[in-house]
Amino acid sequence: MPWEVKYIEAENIVVILNSGELGYEDFVAEAKEGWRVMRQYQSFSCIVDDRNYSYPVKVTDLYSLPELYDSIGVDRKVKVALLFNPGNPVIGDFEFFETVCQNRGYNFRVFYDESEAKSWLK
Repeated sequence: MPWEVKYIEAENIVVILNSGELGYEDFVAEAKEGWRVMRQYQSFSCIVDDRNYSYPVKVTDLYSLPELYDSIGVDRKVKVALLFNPGNPVIGDFEFFETVCQNRGYNFRVFYDESEAKSWLK
């Protein structure tokens, strides 16, 4: 599986680690599992660690993800930090995704520094 979800109790943050090639089905599955874990631990903070992810993604898939979030009941109080290494070739697509999410009322932001992402989540 090219992704993994874990909970960091000391920080009350859910972390989704992405690696390898992810297709739309993976985005759907990780979103569902991430939201399940967030509800389980009553956390509204999530880091999607994409530092080891650099595969092309379909922009249409990213555009449709907020509809999935609506359908599974993701709370609009959730904050999601998308963490990338600078220069990652997919950053532009995920900056677009950030805007799409914000336009739909979801608080997603792209970061290049883990400590900045964690500060924003708090």
